[in-house]
Amino acid sequence: MANIIYIDFQDGEGHLSFPLLDDVQVTLENEYEALGDLFPSMEKLFGDITSLSTLAGGGMSKGLSTFNNLLGFKRWKNTNPLKINTKLLFYTQSKGAYQDVILNMNKFIERATLSLDNEGHVSVPGWSLSEIVKNITPDQRKKIKISADTKKSLSTRSKLMNIVIPGTVQIYGAYMESIQPQYSKQITSNGYPIWGILDIQFSGTIPATYDNNFNNLPHIVNVGGKNYSVADSTQF
Repeated sequence: MANIIYIDFQDGEGHLSFPLLDDVQVTLENEYEALGDLFPSMEKLFGDITSLSTLAGGGMSKGLSTFNNLLGFKRWKNTNPLKINTKLLFYTQSKGAYQDVILNMNKFIERATLSLDNEGHVSVPGWSLSEIVKNITPDQRKKIKISADTKKSLSTRSKLMNIVIPGTVQIYGAYMESIQPQYSKQITSNGYPIWGILDIQFSGTIPATYDNNFNNLPHIVNVGGKNYSVADSTQF
């Protein structure tokens, strides 16, 4: 039995579930830096001392050797947001190829590109500046000087979604870092492909943490008042 990926668009435009075509691939990356990177002048001074000692025919003392090792010691710098690579299958069902394949795929493609609404607001993949400002406290907002260009950019809106693979991993406030659509060469009499695949890399917007992404994951997802288990492979 294949596991299911549940996707909830935060703009309220839809809730979808898909059986996983491939094994789940999750990427966790940490960044590290050498201790010497924090003290570049000290590292340069140590290099000069070492060069002088070598030119004088002497070797590196035990103390200098230990200090050199400390400068090269790697320390944690940053944990990057979690990423999930997956493929979603869209195929012709009861509604026909246009609705089941094209329109459902376009829900994702639209959220991976820039778009304008009827009021002229720009929607962007990932977090927009306006969404970030909304999460700033009023006191912090007063201290921020906003230019005319910045005010204009505040009309942008975010395209975020929640991703849950029950019992495995989850990302709340995710966006699509990359998306590769693939369409079948077989088409209907109206010219629409009968199936399509989206190869998507979902990314979180905040550093990955065990509690937020892996701990206490649901085995049943509640959407719109209905429970969906990992055995439910239908789109909703």
